[in-house]
Amino acid sequence: MQEKYLQKCRELSDIKRKVDLLEQVKLLHDKNVLLEKSTHAKAWGYHKITGSSEKVSYYTGLPNEQVFVWVVSVFAHSSQCVPSQGLSQEDQVLLVLMRLGLDIHLCFLADLFDIGKNSASKLFETVLTVLVAELKKLIVWPDDNSFNPWLPEAFRTKFSRVRVIIDSTEIRLEKASATTAQSATWSPYKNSNTVKVLIGITPDGLISYVSDCWEK
Repeated sequence: MQEKYLQKCRELSDIKRKVDLLEQVKLLHDKNVLLEKSTHAKAWGYHKITGSSEKVSYYTGLPNEQVFVWVVSVFAHSSQCVPSQGLSQEDQVLLVLMRLGLDIHLCFLADLFDIGKNSASKLFETVLTVLVAELKKLIVWPDDNSFNPWLPEAFRTKFSRVRVIIDSTEIRLEKASATTAQSATWSPYKNSNTVKVLIGITPDGLISYVSDCWEK
């Protein structure tokens, strides 16, 4: 009789353990469903503009979606050292290009992509560093032989020896806390704090030189 009682207790204990495991499985399943819903319900990201080259061009400054996809593929080859902060590679690149092209503050971008401000700041710096290292290879100074076939008709008669058109641009900065830095970067022309960059452009419109940034 005692043996039957102990056997029954063991069976009840096994049943209770199985019930507890089933409850844990259900709880994990429910959490997973909520996580998937929150992921799919993300308010902003590449998924909101894909399929529309017009929107991709507006938010990234690139000519179309194909170029954006190519830039992402270039970034993907060297992105192992970049913390994702929970964002896809497309969203990481999109955040950086929106910051550069639309001058959107990092606080707003952090809210837009649902990450912390510090995460957005770190992501911007690291992704931009990777993109610069990879894309600067495209900026080359062509030799004479490569210039001639592509020289625009307007240049052929009077300006056939022109190799580069010099221009400069200024990039606005956030106002520094140090007065010396404020003074060094102040631009009366832009009425703002900026750094200056010298740019070389070939007659057919390609950027062939970009200087280091400099202050006034």
